[in-house]
Amino acid sequence: MDFYHTLDLRTIVPITIGGYKYKELVYLVLVVTLHKHGIKDDEFSKKALKAIDVLRDKEILGKAFNKQIPSIKELLQTKPSEQTKKPPFPDEVTFFREGDIIAIEIKGKFFAAYVHDVGFNQRPLIEFYDEVF
Repeated sequence: MDFYHTLDLRTIVPITIGGYKYKELVYLVLVVTLHKHGIKDDEFSKKALKAIDVLRDKEILGKAFNKQIPSIKELLQTKPSEQTKKPPFPDEVTFFREGDIIAIEIKGKFFAAYVHDVGFNQRPLIEFYDEVF
């Protein structure tokens, strides 16, 4: 996904606990949240696994966290489950009319199409032409 490329690791703000700033905690929370939503990134996962060790060594999150470290590491190394629910989207609204000629840009190329039929709030039935410009 392009989601990861939009994150700039330099802009992650550390969380302050007891006067100390911990960027490691942010990595861990980010990776767990992404994993929960079915997204995995190897770079962030490696940083989160290292962050767990740093948080354990500095005894930041307490004994309960330290007891759960093996299961947390195991969870982060597994493939996240796919999302079962799709987000609800409203019906598509189209402003095409029957007989319209349209151009659709895909990867820098334009494809011409003719709109044959449009029902009430339905996807238009279009015919693509072979010519690319």
